[in-house]
Amino acid sequence: MNSGKAVNLPCLFSPYSLFDRQPVLPYNNKNSRSENPERIIMRKQSFIEKLIEGSLNQKELTISDLPHNRRQVYKHLILNRFGTLFSVGFFNALFWLPLFGWYYFSGFYVMEKLKSSDPSQVAELLGNLMFLEYGTMVPLFCIGALGLAGMFYVIRRMCWGESVSLVHDFKKGIKQSWKQFLLIGFLFGVAVFILEYLLHQYSLKLYESALVNVMLYAGTIIIYLLAMMQLIFAFPMSSLYWIGNFSLFKGSISFTFRYFPKNLLIFLISLFPFLVFIMLPSVLFRFIGILVFLLFGAMHTAVIWTLYSHSVFDKHINRQDYPDYVNKGINPLEEQAESNNDK
Repeated sequence: MNSGKAVNLPCLFSPYSLFDRQPVLPYNNKNSRSENPERIIMRKQSFIEKLIEGSLNQKELTISDLPHNRRQVYKHLILNRFGTLFSVGFFNALFWLPLFGWYYFSGFYVMEKLKSSDPSQVAELLGNLMFLEYGTMVPLFCIGALGLAGMFYVIRRMCWGESVSLVHDFKKGIKQSWKQFLLIGFLFGVAVFILEYLLHQYSLKLYESALVNVMLYAGTIIIYLLAMMQLIFAFPMSSLYWIGNFSLFKGSISFTFRYFPKNLLIFLISLFPFLVFIMLPSVLFRFIGILVFLLFGAMHTAVIWTLYSHSVFDKHINRQDYPDYVNKGINPLEEQAESNNDK
């Protein structure tokens, strides 16, 4: 099996991790430490090592310290593995820098072009300028999506309590899912271009009826929001399962509408704090907002989407086809574990 992926399995959703050869390390691996703590010699860590690995001078975790639900997994990652999260977020941000730079360069060019143009020619120029600014961003969205492939793979391993070799696993995530993430990035870039073009067209062609204008704006934004919400499931699903493109989008759409109220809440919780700055009219605040989102918001969003989507996958996919993956990364309490063993 050269590709390292599932072949001829009965389920459409075949987990990549069945073929991962990385050792799985629990949060607390007592056997990996010396029985005599006095013989342990702590090496001195540099600032970068502390940022990526976390401090080695941490207490030994007990069963009660381990995460027993997905909220505690989130808390554990933020408090104990923030350095690794920041690092994987930084790696992902590098893939989005071309889009980030082009967004501001093309934006300033379009503004200056419109200022120097005859007002009667603005509508005529708008289509070409919108294509120049947003149409040319589509390939850059594809490049950024490759970073998301690596980030979602690393974060999935972290959520499952597995060992992470940052550079190796980031590259492995890209190698496994680059085709589908590239496709998602392309479609997302096209959606952004269409949204921006329509909103600018609406601003130039206002209808006499205010209701028509409101319906056009609201309808466009709602459709775009629904498309965005599908990413909550599409990214983690593509990173976890061997699945065709049609099944990927079909499953994402199905989960989006089936859990719409909860999806909307998760979407707002994960993105809203960062989008507030991006939606402000000030260029400086927008610049800061995008920069903060690239460094912190993207990895924060990926953690929330991974934990939430896996809870949905447990109900509809894993419980029937992959029971070993149900609640993976969540450690049962001692009492629950004993009662399950008794059964």
